[in-house]
Amino acid sequence: LNAGELDRAPRLIGMQEGRHLATTGDRVYARGTVGSQREWRIFRDARPLKDPETQAVLGYEASVVGLAELQSPGQAAQGKDGLETPSSLRVLSSRREAGAGDRLAALEPQRFERYAPHAPAKFIRGSIIAPYEGGRYTGGMSVVSINRGRADGMEVGHVLAAWRAGRVIEDVTSAKRGEKVQLPDERSGLLMVFRVFDRTSYALVVRSDGPIGGGDRITSP
Repeated sequence: LNAGELDRAPRLIGMQEGRHLATTGDRVYARGTVGSQREWRIFRDARPLKDPETQAVLGYEASVVGLAELQSPGQAAQGKDGLETPSSLRVLSSRREAGAGDRLAALEPQRFERYAPHAPAKFIRGSIIAPYEGGRYTGGMSVVSINRGRADGMEVGHVLAAWRAGRVIEDVTSAKRGEKVQLPDERSGLLMVFRVFDRTSYALVVRSDGPIGGGDRITSP
């Protein structure tokens, strides 16, 4: 999610009578603009995706709780009581129980894209933000977020190399006691981009030669 999307996301305010949590088949109520959108993701714990190089927030990654379908849109305050009517939704499926405070994001139509893995046309340099859904390190056939997106020329199918920073070690053979040297960066794997946003992208680790983690450098292969 972009920052603006997170700010505008409708929020759950309650469940059907007598419930504090909701699961598949239950009714939930939400405040916020839903328009004519029928299907929604329920999400929580949106965490900022920070650029490892600048610390700027590039977007937000949220944990999906489940899917919900709009039953009736809300109405603005009206009548003698002047009370707003929230939107009503039914939970279609759930990975976890939904609760008050969870947010809604419009479910996009599933896209089927045909592409072949290829190197970027221009040289790309950037960094891995983090493994998907947290964790410090990851390995092969997992997903990572990177700090380059559509604005930087990223495309679905781009193949990138991941690099692990070389360690600083002490040269025990040196006549100068305690002298340190910087080992060269080592290539740690290959990534293939499969989802592109304006300022970030998600890539699959298609080959891993060691642990891959946030802050690792990425370049054209």
